[in-house]
Amino acid sequence: MKKTDVTAIINAHNEGLILTGTLKSVSKAVQRAEEGGLSVEVMVVADRCDDLTQDVLNDFDEIPVKLVEGDNGDLAESRNQGVKLAEGEFIAFIDGDDLWGADWLLNAVEAARKEKRECIWHPEVNLYFAENHQWFFHHHDMDSPDFKVENLLVINYWTALSFARKKVYVDNPYVRNQISKGMGYEDWSWNCSTIAKGLVHKVVPETCHFVRKKEFSLVRESVQADVMVSRHGLYNHLFQDKKRKFAKR
Repeated sequence: MKKTDVTAIINAHNEGLILTGTLKSVSKAVQRAEEGGLSVEVMVVADRCDDLTQDVLNDFDEIPVKLVEGDNGDLAESRNQGVKLAEGEFIAFIDGDDLWGADWLLNAVEAARKEKRECIWHPEVNLYFAENHQWFFHHHDMDSPDFKVENLLVINYWTALSFARKKVYVDNPYVRNQISKGMGYEDWSWNCSTIAKGLVHKVVPETCHFVRKKEFSLVRESVQADVMVSRHGLYNHLFQDKKRKFAKR
């Protein structure tokens, strides 16, 4: 039996009809990946979905989809749930209202297999779009000479739509958001924690994701609640690094 190269994990909640676009986007990326000789598993983690979102999932038949019911009430836990059940060597995340470029899976696997280090991969560019405007955001590559890791303490360099080997996600589970207690931004916390453990975040050249900006989202809820980034090890990592450099003087 052929091994599964990639598990594409779609995190769904109450996206309704918008989820159709995401499913079609994933379908196109899967088709391109399979044309390139890859085997792809598609999984939807449906966390407390409303009826319309569930209907969209039930009606979609372009590609086989493994539907996983969740009762997490939290995006971080839903990501972890998908990781545990994934069969792929690699995992690629996408949220239920965003879109991938068609070559994302194929190009990400190619980049990861050429790289000797264990890396976490992101698209080179994000196109953010809302009802009346859109803008580009270029992801940072840690191998770039102008990359400054300390800036990650005040700004999140990468979105949650990451790509890496399953082992990376198993060894580094997402921390549950606790907005009521003032802690959140699970993707930002995860980015900091993985760097503290020695992992490298890189971009896949000439790739793009399309990220929908909504009137209400987990990020907006976090901003309004004035939450902090969940606990991570980057502060200590940077302190120890500075301490080692000082000791060598």
